[in-house]
Amino acid sequence: MKPLSKMIGAVALAVSAFAAVDARQQSVFRAETNYIEVVARVTDRDGQFVTGLTAADFEIKEQGRREAVDSFSFVELPVSGGAATVPAAYRADLPQESRTAEGRLYLIYLNGATAANTVHVRQLAAQFVQEHVMPGDRAAVWDSQFPRRDVTFTDDKTKLQADIEPYTGLSLGGTDLPFALGCSQSSAGAREQCQAALLDPHTQLKKAVDWFNAIQGRRKSIVLFAGGWDGPTDPVSRADITLYAVDVRGLIAPDPEMLGRNSGLTGAALANEVGSRMFALNRSVDGLWTLAERTGGFALINKNEFSNGFRRIVEANSQYYVLGYASSYTRRDRVFREIDVNVNKPGLTVQARRGYYPRF
Repeated sequence: MKPLSKMIGAVALAVSAFAAVDARQQSVFRAETNYIEVVARVTDRDGQFVTGLTAADFEIKEQGRREAVDSFSFVELPVSGGAATVPAAYRADLPQESRTAEGRLYLIYLNGATAANTVHVRQLAAQFVQEHVMPGDRAAVWDSQFPRRDVTFTDDKTKLQADIEPYTGLSLGGTDLPFALGCSQSSAGAREQCQAALLDPHTQLKKAVDWFNAIQGRRKSIVLFAGGWDGPTDPVSRADITLYAVDVRGLIAPDPEMLGRNSGLTGAALANEVGSRMFALNRSVDGLWTLAERTGGFALINKNEFSNGFRRIVEANSQYYVLGYASSYTRRDRVFREIDVNVNKPGLTVQARRGYYPRF
């Protein structure tokens, strides 16, 4: 009987251990309004990602108050494509066919602002798709020029390329949208579409962000291709999204000699014009940097070669820690709440979003 008892005990322990491992591998979506998820990337002094950390190594403060980390995972996605170490968690109401967020997730946001940047926006966005969207990833394109075009996340590079190609750099906010030309003179159908887009240009962007919000346990990223930034961040800044900004203008600086030839200005007038343009340029660059840094991302600025930067984006979306906590901040206001994430080991740097807007 003793050998049989030992065998039964061993089997019971094995089943128990298997169940425990299986339970740890299950990802459960946390729907509480005060549940906050933070994606963190930790690097050493050489910029190399640091593995092997545990929840006990992290400290999270919200509005200066320490919070208890109650969920923790390390996500690793093979750079060449393949299954992640931890499955994603999905909101209960998300249809089964939309539960496809097991790889890297990118929303490619085209906003070149002027027609002068059109070619660069298309070329760089296409390069990112063709060379850096891996098997198992999901990407979609949102175009500020065609704001109501359906946003569909897919791994089909041909479709993504087809969504990038129509971009011509005309800005939203006037009647120069292709379907909005001569809004008042258009046919009833075109006029209705034009007016709807101008009233709520972010409908499809909100749809994409809502899909992101229905997923936990994954970094959700926007790759913004723009010629600078000097505008609001809603609805992007109100979601758990990392933004990477790509300044499509490349190496940029006003050329006083050329400006003088083209404008006819000289002396103090030319100096004032150069200073004014430098101010506007710096402001647009700072806008991109601030937009990215606040979300835990980074900006590719003042560069003519983007391949290394694109590889950095892939790396940042391939290895990271996901920390979750129930916020102890009880005031029901809608102010931006600052988050500070640190590790208790010397010489390490944490990249994570700087805060969030509460949802009620």
